Amino acid sequence: MAITASSPAREQLREHEKPMSWARAVVIAGGLLFATAILLGQIPSYFFTVTTASNMQHEQAGFLDLGLLSIGLGVLALELALLYDPKPILPWPLFAAAGVVIAAIGAFFLFQVTTGAWHMFLPDVQSVVHGANVTTTYWPTAGQYYLFNPIWFQAKSIDLGALGLLALVIGLGMFSFAVLNPLTLSGKLNGPIREYTVRVCLAASIAIIAAWLTIFTFAPVVFDPNNFVTATIGNVLLFVALALAALALQVWLLPVMVNARAQFMPGVYLHGVVGLLGNVGVPLILIWLLTYPVLFWAHGWDSTQFWVQCAQVTNIPGSCSFSPFTGYIICAIVFSIPFGLMLAGLYFWGTRRNMVVLGGTFGLIWVGLAVALIHIDTTDSSTTAQIPFGLMLAAGIVIVAFVWTWATQREFAPTRAEPLGCTGQWLMLGTLLLIYLMGFSLLSMPSFFEIEALALFYKAGPGNLHDAFWGVALMGGLAALQMTFLVKRRPM
Repeated sequence: MAITASSPAREQLREHEKPMSWARAVVIAGGLLFATAILLGQIPSYFFTVTTASNMQHEQAGFLDLGLLSIGLGVLALELALLYDPKPILPWPLFAAAGVVIAAIGAFFLFQVTTGAWHMFLPDVQSVVHGANVTTTYWPTAGQYYLFNPIWFQAKSIDLGALGLLALVIGLGMFSFAVLNPLTLSGKLNGPIREYTVRVCLAASIAIIAAWLTIFTFAPVVFDPNNFVTATIGNVLLFVALALAALALQVWLLPVMVNARAQFMPGVYLHGVVGLLGNVGVPLILIWLLTYPVLFWAHGWDSTQFWVQCAQVTNIPGSCSFSPFTGYIICAIVFSIPFGLMLAGLYFWGTRRNMVVLGGTFGLIWVGLAVALIHIDTTDSSTTAQIPFGLMLAAGIVIVAFVWTWATQREFAPTRAEPLGCTGQWLMLGTLLLIYLMGFSLLSMPSFFEIEALALFYKAGPGNLHDAFWGVALMGGLAALQMTFLVKRRPM
């Protein structure tokens, strides 16, 4: 594959392109499949699950994480807008220093939580049974299992581990965007440096994920999630895979964005600052802040529990949540937002293609990081196995974001749009089916607290052999083999 920036002559073809090659069409269709399945299928299910659970712990922790994630990505988009104009408005070392500070804070949070110096949740209440005696521990304040007032933040409503991971990712992103700024604007990032960096990062990321998945399938004790040392080693490896995939996307996309600044930069501000920060991040933070008092207020007049239901009369609003009827309304509202955006994207595909592509890239990155953060939201040691699966899924979704963004540019396949013939068309249909089955297998690996939301429910078979492992290996391998046939220059 030729991973190079487009020439000015080709730049004019991007918004109104000529017929594309079959290989490129297949990859774009696969990207739309994943984006549709994730954005329209999984996200509304997650919102329904957490708002109708037995209490609002997952909802409060999750909404805070997703709100701060949206704000963090919006800040990165603002950094792009400020640094990658022809004349940067602010010096890049300023953003690099801020990124180092934020990443250091996130690493400190993770260190404190993983070593046990801090509890993972704030506030936290834990009960330990010793024979006939029960010892209850409150953290950080003795005797207090809520913040400020019982109707504001219940126990375990703030996930310090997820906040630490988020700060680490956003800080590293700010640092890498800043450091790449002088290389990109001077043109030094083009050529072999860019090509080899992207190839090495992607290959290493995929290799780490494949190695971890294979080892965990056939020798799970090596990465035992209940062992501190082995779990930490496995989680660090998967985080490195996630960081390498994100770096590959950065290194490849930045020169493309700079060379077509008029097409990409308005989209960066629209999708990142206005969209994620203003229209997603701020509302989620407000919902996180106000949901619990609203539940307490609604319970006072909703005597039939039509809108709000409470499991324990002695624990209100600690055992309260929205009713399934309210959850369906919330699910419909959440579904309508990405559905409307995808319809708008299809409408503007022929005239504002790069802006639509960038919106899909932002959406996939947001979802990938959201999966990692939400899977850290665990309540006991038996569910810590979800942390590596969340990181693995996040890295996989970022790789999908790279392939999606790369395939929509003319650098993807230099082949001409030639007729495939009967054999080629069957190969194209089969490749799309294999890509679907491979993605279904990948998303079938984890199981997430009570009801699976951001990935499908999954249980290991005899001997801990994962059916999904064989699905990813076989379907992914066959899809890659057929893609090599589709990329050939000769008609079939």
